[in-house]
Amino acid sequence: MAVTAGRGEGDLAEHLSAVVAAHAEVLRTYSAHSASSDLISQARGAITPSYTHPPVRVTQTASGTTIAVLVGVSGERAATAICHDIYEQVARSASAAGATAPIAISITIASIN
Repeated sequence: MAVTAGRGEGDLAEHLSAVVAAHAEVLRTYSAHSASSDLISQARGAITPSYTHPPVRVTQTASGTTIAVLVGVSGERAATAICHDIYEQVARSASAAGATAPIAISITIASIN
């Protein structure tokens, strides 16, 4: 997927969601958005049926970018090693996409199968 510098939060969230989902040990991505944000997304989806909330949450402000990822992974390797791999991929992709620095990334493992 081509990355364009200066992407909006939604575009960056979609791109990073694809990056995370492509990781070989990620079995599932979960919504990293708050419950109220998910309700707003569902309401928007009722109005615009093609809209779905990307699972990765991106917040960009003048003081930096915050990225939250919530995943289910295989149990083949230590969860910390998988988190490190995902972190590196997300950091590279966010920087390449022109995310406002500094970039804070939170990776949470919600399930291990």
